[in-house]
Amino acid sequence: MTTLLPDNIAQGEPARLIPVGSESNKERKATSTLLAVFTGVPDYAQNMLSIAGAKINSRSKIECFTEIVFKDKSGKPLKMKDSDRPDGLIVITNGKNTWTALIEAKIGKAELNGDQIERYLDLAKLHKIDAVITISNQYSNIPTHHPVKVNGQKTRSVGLYHWSWKALLTEAVLHTDDNEDHKDITDPTQRYILQEFTRFLKHESTGVNTLTQMSKAWAEICSEGGLEKKNEDTLEAINSWHDLNRELSLELSERLGINVQRSIPRKYLNDKNGYVNMVKDDATSLHTDGSVSSTFIIKDAASPLTLTANVKEKYITASMTLRSPKDAKTARGAISWLTKQLKDIELSNVHVTAGYAGRNTNKTSTLESIMTMGHEVLNDDVKNIPHSFEVYTKQNLRLSDIKGVRKFVEITRDSLLNYYQEVGQNLKKAPVIAPKMSETKETEAPNY
Repeated sequence: MTTLLPDNIAQGEPARLIPVGSESNKERKATSTLLAVFTGVPDYAQNMLSIAGAKINSRSKIECFTEIVFKDKSGKPLKMKDSDRPDGLIVITNGKNTWTALIEAKIGKAELNGDQIERYLDLAKLHKIDAVITISNQYSNIPTHHPVKVNGQKTRSVGLYHWSWKALLTEAVLHTDDNEDHKDITDPTQRYILQEFTRFLKHESTGVNTLTQMSKAWAEICSEGGLEKKNEDTLEAINSWHDLNRELSLELSERLGINVQRSIPRKYLNDKNGYVNMVKDDATSLHTDGSVSSTFIIKDAASPLTLTANVKEKYITASMTLRSPKDAKTARGAISWLTKQLKDIELSNVHVTAGYAGRNTNKTSTLESIMTMGHEVLNDDVKNIPHSFEVYTKQNLRLSDIKGVRKFVEITRDSLLNYYQEVGQNLKKAPVIAPKMSETKETEAPNY
């Protein structure tokens, strides 16, 4: 089967699932393999390309090319430096409509370059290409966020989007993990292709890296006396915190077999500069309260899962909050409902906060104390029924744990994953009680 090049392309090769060429060019090999998977597994391509506005259905034709060279005005190959040649081109045809995107990929420790991306945006505009998609081991923390700052004028007519290799890997895993909550690839050939692609990305020689350390700025702002107020370092440190949480959301997704997303307030999602504002707000929180938090949405879990790092007081917490059962007649009944869910937990750092109406009335105790001493440690009045329970683990840290850019990542990852495995997945929502009709007395029919 011969694949025709688009009219504006002078040279190019169809993306190959098993590319040949220099072993040293990992980026070209990884890009070619990815784009070949897109052509062979349309559902996977649809999930990834939907963020860029591409529409793919059963009748869509997906064509992908590498080593492309555009035509100049005379129709001859456009002369340009190798560094200015995009790594790939995606062409999606739906009837008479065509959607196209340039691909620029980095792998290993290589990072994207703003000037290079802007040249690709100019190239895309010149040739009426809809989008530029970058790929690297850097993270995009919300859909409107790109990890590299570019001139906003360049993206007025061309969309700019980003994937991390980790996100591509996670989506491939979810499509082949037999979990009923995610649309799996059932065609045996497509499934095999995607499984082999997963195996390829997971191999250490490919250059797909997971986040293993915080930025140096994270260590710079932490000090024995509190937080150093260095504006640029603080913003970079917050970016590092967000990257860590994006990594954790992808790791949770792979382990649970469902998409786990961070909960991002709508005011940031609906704003072109939303990510910049989110970073600034988190920086303010860090200097005001000494802490930063992230919340993860896990389908069918008892509640969202919140991760907090308190740099000033040196601890990490992972927590979930449950509403108290509405049919509880006493505080003892409500607390017993919770402790039954926690009776098999052996972690020593689990705490429970019972929430009550009124100011300064909440009570906190360790799970161990509740189990040995009874509900009284969370309640002074059995008729005062708690309206909610926060169940959390608290990991105390040394300053060296916080400033250690690798150590902090290890501790944070372990705190979150251990909490969900030991506590979070065992928690259940209070049962919903159906509304009941009020009893009304029968009245005699009036006499007329």
